[in-house]
Amino acid sequence: MSFLHPILFAAGLVSIGIPIAIHLLLRQRRRPVMWGAMRFLIEAYRRQRRRLRVEQWLLLAARCLVVLLIGAALARPVLEGAGLLSGAPGRTVYILLDTGLASSAREGASAEETALDRHKKTAMDLLSTLGASDRAGLVLLGAPASAVVAPASGDVAAVRRLIEEASPTDAATDLAGAFERIARVLDQDEASGARPTTLVLLSDFYLGSADAARPLPLSLAARSNVRLLVSKPRGAGEAASNVQVTGVEPLRPLILTGAAGASGAGAAEREQVRVTLRRSGPAVGDSSATTVRLRAMGGSQVESPPSQGLVRWQPGQVEAMVAVPVSAAGGARDSATGMVLVAEIDRDALPGDNVFRRPIGVRESLRVGVVARARFGADTSLDRLGPADWLRLALRPTPGTPIDVVDIEPTSIDTPTLASVDVVFAPAPDLIRDEDWARLRRFVDAGGMLVVSPAAEATVHLWTDAMTRELGLPWRLAREPVQYPEGMGVDDQSVSTALLSLIASELPSLVRPVVVSRAVPPEGVGPETEVLLSLKDGSAWVIASSPGAGRVEGSGEGAGGESGQSHGLVVYFASAPTLKWTDLPAKPLMVPLIQELSRQGFGRASGSWWSKAGVPAAAPFRSEQLRPVAASGSESGGEMVAVAPTGLTTEPMRKAGLWQSFDEGGRARGFVAVNADSDAGRTIPQDPSVIRGWLSAALGTGGGGAGAGERLAWLEESDAAPVLAASSADSPFSVPMLLVVLVLAVAELVMARYFSHAFAR
Repeated sequence: MSFLHPILFAAGLVSIGIPIAIHLLLRQRRRPVMWGAMRFLIEAYRRQRRRLRVEQWLLLAARCLVVLLIGAALARPVLEGAGLLSGAPGRTVYILLDTGLASSAREGASAEETALDRHKKTAMDLLSTLGASDRAGLVLLGAPASAVVAPASGDVAAVRRLIEEASPTDAATDLAGAFERIARVLDQDEASGARPTTLVLLSDFYLGSADAARPLPLSLAARSNVRLLVSKPRGAGEAASNVQVTGVEPLRPLILTGAAGASGAGAAEREQVRVTLRRSGPAVGDSSATTVRLRAMGGSQVESPPSQGLVRWQPGQVEAMVAVPVSAAGGARDSATGMVLVAEIDRDALPGDNVFRRPIGVRESLRVGVVARARFGADTSLDRLGPADWLRLALRPTPGTPIDVVDIEPTSIDTPTLASVDVVFAPAPDLIRDEDWARLRRFVDAGGMLVVSPAAEATVHLWTDAMTRELGLPWRLAREPVQYPEGMGVDDQSVSTALLSLIASELPSLVRPVVVSRAVPPEGVGPETEVLLSLKDGSAWVIASSPGAGRVEGSGEGAGGESGQSHGLVVYFASAPTLKWTDLPAKPLMVPLIQELSRQGFGRASGSWWSKAGVPAAAPFRSEQLRPVAASGSESGGEMVAVAPTGLTTEPMRKAGLWQSFDEGGRARGFVAVNADSDAGRTIPQDPSVIRGWLSAALGTGGGGAGAGERLAWLEESDAAPVLAASSADSPFSVPMLLVVLVLAVAELVMARYFSHAFAR
């Protein structure tokens, strides 16, 4: 047991000497005066002496105890864990500290104090008002919200130390997750039922920290003993301005460094990269300029010096894009692990989102397998060329094309064969067995690309059921082809440029001469399937989809950043690449179409392994662990992160950075980048009334109506101590102990009257 005011208890302990001194003074010996009947009184006293002494000791003990209990009541004793003797159960205070990306904002580029530093000081002042019967908890709001101390603890000093150690993350602010977590803790904590609970929410409430358009959960609405104490949002004059890198998009997600690796001589050495920027805060209304530096990192060497681009902001402009060339030569190229593009801008008030990392693949050449029966003899007449022949010509039109074509017998589709190629073309799917479709599914899941077209000689296509079933595709295929006796043209107005971006400008003129006479069109094509080319009757002609997933958006998180596995890619041609089905093989579209699908498609299928901070990061296929990489490209010696069998890291990645993945045998599998959550860096101030209504709705008090003032208050409206005191029903002294004192005082009066023998005859 301890005391809130030990000095008062010590004073009460010293005051015990007062009744003792009075007792001793009243017992002073006086000079005896002998008189005749004295001997009879002495004899009576001797017979009652033992009883009188017990009565005196009882009265002295009662008086001393009364004085001691008065001092103890004023000192407020606390029974550890419950505070039963203090007259009230004490308070529970949870500090909800914003550690999201916006918490690292500074007042100016040279300012030393961040928003998190200010909130730490406020939290320390609040904790200093707590007493021994109170408990404190701590929840850090950097996504996902982390309950560092929950349930609340009576060790307030330990909570203070944890607050001092808190650092900003590069993730969003997860207030919804924090409310859910606290609600679960309060439901499980039996002691919290009788304790008034105060949630102290410390944040600047920028748009990136608190999106009022997304309602908060109502998990705390039913708890009437929970109050919310909130720091006021930053005003427009106090908000920080921020410029952030929101994306790095190379023209090709895969760089081929072989002879004539890209579009021409030297194109593999200089790649154009689109860097997108966004700014927010008061500076949006001003004109300014931002320098973008782009470099390539691969292996243990960083390409130097970096390339530069300049963005000139116009007043009111929020987003901008600049194309920056980057060199992919020399040490930056690593076919084993790929390459990382690093875009960086000048330091500003929010430095966490000034760097963006984007891994891309680097290969000497692509290995493309064509599944078809071998042909013997040389027959070069166009009408005798089969689908496999046309595909081989389109894949390698010149000896310098960095694509190696591998012939695969339909009966030889096994795991070792598929592991040796990057892309598989299946122009004869009727020859593929059901178990081979399952092997192709594993090949695609590992980051491969599969291109399927109908069997040229089949009249009934029974293979379609096995293919869509084993590959988990979100569409169906007809069993019989659709005939177009007059020929059907390709729609030049519905051309998708996602996978065909480099030939997008020429596509309308390239597709116009193409005529289709036969097709097996897909059915049930939904939004999860990307339609690359359509016929003029509206039916899809060339489509792409990820097996089982249904998300094929090409860049960023959708391409491998959040799913946890390589998406892979399946492309379907509704017509066989032969002159009996379409004149595409003899048209100029054939070669660029097959080339771009192979290169861009495999770049998407193999995945660009980057994700935003605040979620588990996705790693390449067969990865076992991630090791941090320093700015120089070498291992930094930091803490390694394990990768689960699902392909996701076992813990969320709250900080941006670069890691290298390794498999069970210690072989490098590629780079994994974690970038700051760009949405969390929007330093746009919000109206306090909007934030108040948003938080009041989470407490079930509506938009600040009845009950809102009792359960929600701004921290700036009054000092910390009175606001916290208002949430407590605690009295300035121990009421139960004072009741004991009163009972004991009455007992002392009764005993004093009885022991005086004044009522005796």
